[in-house]
Amino acid sequence: MLIFLIVFFAFGQMVYAGNEPESAAPSFSYAPIPIHPGRNLAAEVMHLSTSHGLSNSIINDILQDRQGFIWIGTEDGLNRYDGYTFKVYSHDPLDSTSISSSTINFLYEDHASGLWMGTRYGLNYFNRHNETFTRYVPDDDDPHRLAGPVITDLLEDRDGRFWVGTSGAGHSGALHFFDRETGQFTRYRPYWLHEEKEARYWINAMAVDSAGYLWIGTSGGVDRFDPRSGRFMDHLLDGIWVTNVYCDPAGTIWVCGDGLFRISPDGASVTTYRHIDGDSGSLSHNFVKSFYMDREGNGWVGTGAGVDILDTGRGIFRFVPLTPRAGQVNSNSVNVLFEDRTGVLWVGTRNNGLFRYDRKPRRFSHYQPDPTDPTRNDIQTLYEDRSGRIWAALRTGGVLRFDPGEESFQFTEGRNNQAPDLLQDAIEAILEDHLGVVWFGGIKHGLYAWHPQTRVLKQYRHIPGRRNSLSHDRIFSIYEDRQGTLWICTPDGLNRFNRGTETFDRFWAYPGQIDERNTVFQVYEDRSGTLWVAMVGGVYIFDRKSETFRKIQSHVPYPAFYSSRVREDRWGNIWVNSERFGMLLVDRESASMIQFRVSMKGLDTEWQNQITAVQSDSAGTLWLGSFLGLHRFDPRSRQYLAHYYKRDGLPSNYITDLVFDNAGKLWILTARGLARFDPHAPPRKQFMSFTVHHGILNNTKESPFITRLLKARNGHIYWGGVNGLYRFYPEVQQTNPLPPPVQLTDLRIFDEPARLDSAISVAKVLRLRHDQNFFTLSFAALDFSKPQLNQYAYMLEGFDREWIHAGTRREAHYTNVPPGEYRFRVRAANNDGVWNEEGASVRIIITPPWWRTGWAYASYVVMLLLALYAMRRFEL
Repeated sequence: MLIFLIVFFAFGQMVYAGNEPESAAPSFSYAPIPIHPGRNLAAEVMHLSTSHGLSNSIINDILQDRQGFIWIGTEDGLNRYDGYTFKVYSHDPLDSTSISSSTINFLYEDHASGLWMGTRYGLNYFNRHNETFTRYVPDDDDPHRLAGPVITDLLEDRDGRFWVGTSGAGHSGALHFFDRETGQFTRYRPYWLHEEKEARYWINAMAVDSAGYLWIGTSGGVDRFDPRSGRFMDHLLDGIWVTNVYCDPAGTIWVCGDGLFRISPDGASVTTYRHIDGDSGSLSHNFVKSFYMDREGNGWVGTGAGVDILDTGRGIFRFVPLTPRAGQVNSNSVNVLFEDRTGVLWVGTRNNGLFRYDRKPRRFSHYQPDPTDPTRNDIQTLYEDRSGRIWAALRTGGVLRFDPGEESFQFTEGRNNQAPDLLQDAIEAILEDHLGVVWFGGIKHGLYAWHPQTRVLKQYRHIPGRRNSLSHDRIFSIYEDRQGTLWICTPDGLNRFNRGTETFDRFWAYPGQIDERNTVFQVYEDRSGTLWVAMVGGVYIFDRKSETFRKIQSHVPYPAFYSSRVREDRWGNIWVNSERFGMLLVDRESASMIQFRVSMKGLDTEWQNQITAVQSDSAGTLWLGSFLGLHRFDPRSRQYLAHYYKRDGLPSNYITDLVFDNAGKLWILTARGLARFDPHAPPRKQFMSFTVHHGILNNTKESPFITRLLKARNGHIYWGGVNGLYRFYPEVQQTNPLPPPVQLTDLRIFDEPARLDSAISVAKVLRLRHDQNFFTLSFAALDFSKPQLNQYAYMLEGFDREWIHAGTRREAHYTNVPPGEYRFRVRAANNDGVWNEEGASVRIIITPPWWRTGWAYASYVVMLLLALYAMRRFEL
């Protein structure tokens, strides 16, 4: 799945590079500034808050159920999220079927898909059929009910037994076995508890080891419990307030609290790790809240100072410093550690946001929801949904969702007074030279040289009266020949850049004349070393020794070469795209051109013959972009093989540039944004468009600017746009392959919520009266990557003759549906067009009015017979 976050690279203050001789071209440099702190996490971020319908901004837990809904437990309400809207469940003191408390501490789905909520006042089971709750509330005096009001943990062991941990101020917590069939609890407390300690026996965390024992972290140590015999086996770390318990794959128990503790599987030995002043190999801080053993066997420890990596063999810690926030003492205190399915480690901190650790190239990236307010950067818990997206619960501020596997668009721009020219320019020429420097030019502010490694930007301008400056500030294209010489094409001749002196030599086909024919659009060096120059007046060969131009003759009118480009195919033929006359082949023997117009089914228009871009694929086929679509041309047979238009999936028929990536996919820049074409995909799935939802700027209207694409040596693709450059990474793109789950979410009758016997998401049959035949069904594809791009199609079988393609609309409206039996079906596609063909369905029965029922018709027949009989009797 592609995902595109815009990351801004700011440039420093513009200063002169130094005192230059009078003959030198002007050069301005920008001092490098690091990437904006707290905003460089390479993943798409979606932030959900109360403004989106979330009931409360304090988040305690997150869960995705087997239906695909995301459940979010807050301090004030339980929230179900379908990718678009929230449905909130709250405690109602007058409704015994509402949840027992609106403060949701813990969410759990058992092996039978039962959904459980641990709250501040008891345990709750959610009945999906009617969307009500079964409550299990505390009663300290009843041994078969909960002891302690606050549910702190839920655990289902490998034999399917359900265990509940509790606590609560003024109450003694306990471990409970919960019999889900009878609804009764069995309490367990350690036999070694003294009466004076019993009141503060609070369970903070639970874990089950490979042998099936429960390890229970409490307010006064850790206990080992045998669920088979119902007996406590060991009590260890007496007096330690335990914050977390973790069982690694080898069966070793790791306990977090006032230090880190390693317990052997049989509980016979305990190793204590604490911070020792002056010992860099010791624990960095004694407050430990989280521990995780990664797939490589490294022990990650979240402490009050940051992250430690434990060499479990030697017992030595390596401190990993996170970026501190000035003035924040606890800015690096870690709340949670989590490894996702790809091996990426996520670190949630107390008030410094989220860190992501990538093993290759072994570095952290960082995201802060609100860099100005540390209290809104407190990550409480992390959760990975079934599609691999990471959800982060904020202590205050709502929920964050990250798409870690998706691509990131990066955008390089000028900032305020630091690069004012770039802010007012549109980039239409890009080149990466052999040194890795990216050169680009715009429509009015000259030439720029961007050094990605040092983030230094230089600018070169036209200086009137200075002959070795640029001849013009508009740059049409930039080219580097095999000798490393840069050629810059402008409306006022051809420029050669001298790297040593940073000056320019100027060349004109018509020297000494103010002539439009001196406009140079492109330079191209063929395999023989000949330098071809595309100009307004036609195509020329430039002799580097004599520094003169020789024109190739053409019968095509002179305006046809406006914005033309030259390209050599794999057989050595030179092709030139023209303004209104298609592709032109250079006949080297006669030094003339042969015309090949674009024609489809007899349609030969000026627009589709206005060729704007040419690329060659690995087979030598030429791909042409025009003002009216994309065209595939075979230079051997000299035939057009295929044509693609907006109806086939292009965002716009107006194409400005093309480039192939390393995987052979064609990237197409259009007047309405970017598209990717996969030549090997099925016809309906060849095109994918990228919009503002992917992080693309300024593509909602037809753009007047001619912009260009460049594939760099490392496979990255640059795109010149308004005010700067995009850079994106096609080599790490992923298509979202998972068909999205589809659920019906609502039914309205005459635009009023319908009262149903069961929730519509689980309903098999909907029975409506004849006067309820104006109704609306709502639905949702539970794919959270880019829900605004999910597509839908629906049909009311027995009423609709064919599928109705609704686009992104999530409602089906029906009016005046006759009585009868129907089946409503809905299918959905994710943001990459992968369809769930089965979808969701529900049977709908609309009953007729009483006067059209079977018994009514039977009564009509009886009445008719009686009337006939009476008439017969009267006649007799």
